[in-house]
Amino acid sequence: MYCLYIDGSGNNEKKSPAAYAGILYKLTNSGKIELKKYKKYIGYETQHEAKYQGILEGLKYAMLLNITQLNIYGNLEDFNGNFLKTFVPESKETRVDSVFPPKLISTTKFHNISNEDKYYKKVKGLVMDVIKEELYTYTYGMDDTSNFL
Repeated sequence: MYCLYIDGSGNNEKKSPAAYAGILYKLTNSGKIELKKYKKYIGYETQHEAKYQGILEGLKYAMLLNITQLNIYGNLEDFNGNFLKTFVPESKETRVDSVFPPKLISTTKFHNISNEDKYYKKVKGLVMDVIKEELYTYTYGMDDTSNFL
């Protein structure tokens, strides 16, 4: 069994600096093994779009690893757990169900979790790191954020 923790930052009301992050794990008898960690600044977008892009990125990695069942965890209450109907806007040029294997999409389950979950806190920290890095680069015109973070 595999799980993906995702988070996206931004504003739900209007476009603002936004980023997403995710961590893909394999569940074993001895715990969770981290398979892939990713994060990205996406410019001015809504939080909904950041989460959407974060989940798409996670699904890409799941597909590359031939994962056929995936549980996705995050602050997802506004998506009602139905990725194809709620989460994917019709205006998107690429439909998720035309890109990813049907079995992966049909077996993917969404779970809304507490902000206090330790794995969710870890991915949320990655998102905050991306935003800090981007703000530092924008403010100071440098890529070295070691003194800022």
